[in-house]
Amino acid sequence: MAGGRAVGRVGTVVEHVDLGPVALALVKRGLPADTELMTGPDADIAAVIDAESVPPADEVGAGRLAVERLRRGVQ
Repeated sequence: MAGGRAVGRVGTVVEHVDLGPVALALVKRGLPADTELMTGPDADIAAVIDAESVPPADEVGAGRLAVERLRRGVQ
């Protein structure tokens, strides 16, 4: 949750030896990496987005590139 609204969902959670609990989650694409997130049954567990896992905003995504190639008729 961010600002009291659901912005994604948590999937797999594991216990890392050095880092403690680590989870994989899907969050909304437009969510800034520095957004304060909360999770858990009572939304009382802090969560963060690994900024290194977020693609650059100015980079064209693979899906967008494929759509443009189809429109131009390029194989």
